[in-house]
Amino acid sequence: MILTSNTTEFEASDVYTLVDKYLRRNRTLDVAEINRMAWKARVVSIDSKENRLLRAMARDYGILYLEKEDYICDAEAELCPMLTPGGRKVHPDYGHYTLSGAAYYGQRIAELDWLAPLIAPQS
Repeated sequence: MILTSNTTEFEASDVYTLVDKYLRRNRTLDVAEINRMAWKARVVSIDSKENRLLRAMARDYGILYLEKEDYICDAEAELCPMLTPGGRKVHPDYGHYTLSGAAYYGQRIAELDWLAPLIAPQS
């Protein structure tokens, strides 16, 4: 059995994502700045009430727990990529994934070997 965290969510209006707001305000894209802003604009994160509860439940019931923020953000660099390397939006809103975003996260999951804890050691 496995339990995953709630996905990381970001501040957003009903119409504009962080990328949209930045572009409207500045008329240009500074991807590095947007990614740093996204880290600070996390509403649901590794430390949110929901995820603390999920971690505690997993621990109490002996269930494997995987944290989605591990592939969504870079905690060491304090940033969350909002655009794919090809310049496409990762999120169309506060936390859902675009098709490009889903492909990007799939690549990140593979690169980070995020699912490795699911694979039983070979005897």
